[in-house]
Amino acid sequence: MLKEVLEAKIKDEDFEQFLTKTRHDLRNPINVIRGYTEIIIEEFEQKFGKNEPKLFNFKENLKTIDQMITLINDVKFAQSSLSSSSTKTMVHTEEKSQGLLVEEQRPDSAEFSSFKEKFSILIVDDHNENCLILERYLKRNGYKNIKSVNDGFQALTMTKLFDLILLDVDMPIMSGIDVLMKIRKELIKQELMVLMISGSDTLDNTIKCIRLGAQDFLTKPFNADLLRVRIDSCVEKAWHIQKEELYRQRIELEKKRYEGLLNSIFPPSVVLELSEKGEVPTRYYQNVAILFADVVGFTPFCDTHQLSEVVESIQEFAAMCENVAEQNNLQKIKTIGDCFLGVAGMLFESGNPTLDCIKCGEGFIKQTQFLSSHWKLHVGIHFGTVIGGIVGKQQYLFDIWGDAVNTSARIQSISEPNTIYLSKTAWEEVKDVCHGESLGELSIKGKSAIEIYKFIGVKE
Repeated sequence: MLKEVLEAKIKDEDFEQFLTKTRHDLRNPINVIRGYTEIIIEEFEQKFGKNEPKLFNFKENLKTIDQMITLINDVKFAQSSLSSSSTKTMVHTEEKSQGLLVEEQRPDSAEFSSFKEKFSILIVDDHNENCLILERYLKRNGYKNIKSVNDGFQALTMTKLFDLILLDVDMPIMSGIDVLMKIRKELIKQELMVLMISGSDTLDNTIKCIRLGAQDFLTKPFNADLLRVRIDSCVEKAWHIQKEELYRQRIELEKKRYEGLLNSIFPPSVVLELSEKGEVPTRYYQNVAILFADVVGFTPFCDTHQLSEVVESIQEFAAMCENVAEQNNLQKIKTIGDCFLGVAGMLFESGNPTLDCIKCGEGFIKQTQFLSSHWKLHVGIHFGTVIGGIVGKQQYLFDIWGDAVNTSARIQSISEPNTIYLSKTAWEEVKDVCHGESLGELSIKGKSAIEIYKFIGVKE
């Protein structure tokens, strides 16, 4: 009867597949016997020492089991065409490699030990005995975060929780190869590593699994040392990936700090040019509105207040100026003591740079009244061409120069408190949208008399 069933099976199935399945079915119980034998030997050695005479019988049993494995590997039928390279057994390769295993230098630190203890491993095998043996191997080698399941569908629901999967290829409900394909297709966890374990011994299976993204492939019954080395290799790889990721994060953090520092020193467009070209050449900027705002009576204020109050008031004033300037499309160039210098229409587009400066000046005057110092301001605006660029080699900054800058500073110096003065050139830019009063030609330091306008308000 058994012969008839066997012959029918051979006729109905591809012979090579049949032979592979036969080896697999024979190896599974042998794997369990071998695993439990190793456990018994280990416990005997711990309790009675390695020289206990009774140990000899168990070690002889282990040799007998290995001989059985060799016999299983050599199972052949008359029809067998297994001489081809695609179906050669992998076990012999493993046995040969055992004597050649070289312990690589592994991380030796408390940090790595902690990483290893937290490293999570999921065992997926439809035989509980295989799961128990694997768990024991792993715990014996310092792994504590271990879980076992008996089918592929259950494994797929848990992959996000683990770093490594020990995945059996041959399972009845969902094969290990199907599980592996699902993992890689859906990218459940890109850094997840998979080590395939199977009683099927063909090279085809190994190649297929590696191509699908498995880290490695082991055949049953596996050699304990070989298993340890390959799992340790996966852990070390994960360790180095983590270290590399932490290093990359530190670099990214330092990059952000560097960029933040640059942005606190230079305007955004200058930072971008520095990043792309490594330099910012000095150039002319035309049609720029320049605003100077200076505190009235700052020197007497310093003489009558504590140093801490002076510093706090300057900090409060500078923060207010930066906020109002940003709201009105102005680029801060710098603060000079109690004086704020900003421009419009220079580094980014402005519909009317002079009008932006006027609105910014109005904002300064209004907001200064709410500061703890209750200062008043001189505000001067001019319109023209400036030179802009980075100066200095140490503690350098982006600055502007030229006659237009000097003229704006001089106009500010003669303005009335909390009043905005403009040059005739600047007034021409806003005369259609603003109310103003000509103050006639006034003398300013370093220049001949120029016509000055006093801003009154924006037209409705």
